[in-house]
Amino acid sequence: MTTQPVQDIASIDDIQDIVERFYGLLLNDEQVGFFFTDVAAIDLPAHLPRIVAFWNSLLFGVRAGFQGRVYEAHAALDAKSPMRPEHFERWLTLWRQEVDRRHAGPKADLMKTRAAAIADSMAKAFETARQASSGDNADFYSAL
Repeated sequence: MTTQPVQDIASIDDIQDIVERFYGLLLNDEQVGFFFTDVAAIDLPAHLPRIVAFWNSLLFGVRAGFQGRVYEAHAALDAKSPMRPEHFERWLTLWRQEVDRRHAGPKADLMKTRAAAIADSMAKAFETARQASSGDNADFYSAL
């Protein structure tokens, strides 16, 4: 049974709910789950609070609790196992699904828009890095 959107994202608790449900789907997804279980060998209890803090900073401007270099961490994973546009699209489809499951409004729209921008930016950057590293710039990743 699908729950209809009832309200906008209003708090860190809403973000926590979205992130937990999202990772529940993501880790078991046939297309992208292996990035998290095999490539990154993600420590979910350690990772989830960082992801929640990241989205809390993007949606509500609360900087406490988030530190990290999002691009660099993902670029290192891409160097191990290339993330293709279809992987980002699947990630984004699952993300939108979980946001839309219970939320609608400006913050929910912002969350989906930011996720799309992040996915697009990383997909393009990683493809550019792969092209550069296949030529004379083999040290491209080390410069990130």
